[in-house]
Amino acid sequence: MKIKAVIFDLDNTLIDFMKMKREATKAAAWAMVDAGLSADRADLSSKLFDFYLNYDIESDDAFSKFLMKTYKTVDYRVLAAAVNAYLREKALHLKPYPAVVETLTALKKRGFMLAVVTDGLRLKAWRRLNAAGLDKYFDVVVTYDDTGKKKPHEKPFKKAISGLRVKPQECLMVGDWVIDMQNNNETPPSPLSSRSYSGKFVVRVPPEVHRELALKAAEEGISLNRLISSKLSNLKFP
Repeated sequence: MKIKAVIFDLDNTLIDFMKMKREATKAAAWAMVDAGLSADRADLSSKLFDFYLNYDIESDDAFSKFLMKTYKTVDYRVLAAAVNAYLREKALHLKPYPAVVETLTALKKRGFMLAVVTDGLRLKAWRRLNAAGLDKYFDVVVTYDDTGKKKPHEKPFKKAISGLRVKPQECLMVGDWVIDMQNNNETPPSPLSSRSYSGKFVVRVPPEVHRELALKAAEEGISLNRLISSKLSNLKFP
């Protein structure tokens, strides 16, 4: 069946979410020290990020909870400096991975419908897409707020497919789900770039094309295999 739509994960697929969080949290930790918190910058940065991951990476109160747990009080001068530094640094890293824009543009030109399925909250997901300049590419965006379920639950995908008005078998999914597959006792496919290849494959062509290639090889005094190999090696894919 013909593929009509492509569904993308957002974080760590279209944008480097973890790098953004790590760098923004580091900036927040350094700002805390600059605002008067007594701590080693590197050590505080590491502890704050670990707390953020374990508490809730999407939370809005992680810094205040960290300060209360670690220092038994919340100094709002320190908290305000941390939040402002975090937001400034975060904005610097909300950029798509290399070739994402080119890929999405090519897919749209070829008539594919595009969707995002993310575990993020609705406004945060849309803010990331907008900041990265990607919001204009997607016909459907499904967030945690839309179904109350996170991947790999089927509900977010069913909602995306319904919004795209296609059948499940007419969709492809692009994500970073190796861990999810392993948790479901599935074997992740090995990357194409790391597989071993024999260098042999069968190509079927119409008889008239076969004839033309044989004549061309004879004219150039080379084997048919060498001629085709040369042509494939120089082939530029759209």
